[in-house]
Amino acid sequence: SMSATYGHPATEALVATLAGTEHDTGLDILKLENIAAYFREVRKKYHAFEGQLKGYDSRILVAQVPGGMLTNLESQLKQQNAADKLDQVLAEIPRVREDLGFIPLVTPTSQIVGTQAVLNVLTGERYKTIAKETAGILKGEYGHTPVPVNAGLQARVLEGGAPVTCRPADLLKPELAELEADVRRQAQEKGITLAGNAIDDVLTVALFPQIGLKFLENRHNPAAFEPLPQAEAAQPVAKAEKPAASGIYTVEVEGKAFVVKVSDGGDISQLTAAVPAASSAPVQAAAPAGAGTPVTAPLAGNIWKVIATEGQTVAEG
Repeated sequence: SMSATYGHPATEALVATLAGTEHDTGLDILKLENIAAYFREVRKKYHAFEGQLKGYDSRILVAQVPGGMLTNLESQLKQQNAADKLDQVLAEIPRVREDLGFIPLVTPTSQIVGTQAVLNVLTGERYKTIAKETAGILKGEYGHTPVPVNAGLQARVLEGGAPVTCRPADLLKPELAELEADVRRQAQEKGITLAGNAIDDVLTVALFPQIGLKFLENRHNPAAFEPLPQAEAAQPVAKAEKPAASGIYTVEVEGKAFVVKVSDGGDISQLTAAVPAASSAPVQAAAPAGAGTPVTAPLAGNIWKVIATEGQTVAEG
């Protein structure tokens, strides 16, 4: 009931296949069916979150992609109107993984590899944009990889610095007390009521710095969250609003492209490809240099790197 598509083969199928052989599992298939019947009803509640696959897909095995990672890739590409690029992304994932020292595809590294593969495909050039988390792996911030990472990419992100060769956690400074004070201060300023055991909310912000405080602000506001899954799978599902709090953006400023990335566990929620897709709509000309017009980003975020300097003249493209 929870198997196939993006998951593992059904337990019942394996039990039936091996029954009567030297590898007989000894499991009672009738009892397994009772369990499966229960979860068939549970699965109906989450029908709206299922992907497109209806059976087994060998691409999961070829690309060495965990099922949950594949559903995320599908969702990310749909949001960019690039669902047709899935095969290209799946082909790119093993190459990215090799560049990153064959790092295991488990959370969070699976999302980092997947995000970088999406960037490589949608921008039209491999590593034209390097995600912050990808740079972290290349710098050694995630520990030693099974084999050395791509030396050229590592030198590019280190910019003359040295990689981390010790246990990365040993370089972290104690910051919980400072974070707790900051959370309490912001809670007081914004009128947020913290949990009875405030450390729970502090840890929420520590684990999810981009959205943790926003969650605390709206904890008692159901309208701020997705509706709970309903068991009636036949009911039409309202289209979710486009997320605006996280993502990767390419922002054009006086003809110069800047990548703005708001990281939320490595997931992509929005992306403007550096290589424009064919479109019948006319392309607006870049604003004239020196006009002094503020350029407002479509979201709150952190600019990781600005390549141009103040007052520098840049050409379009």
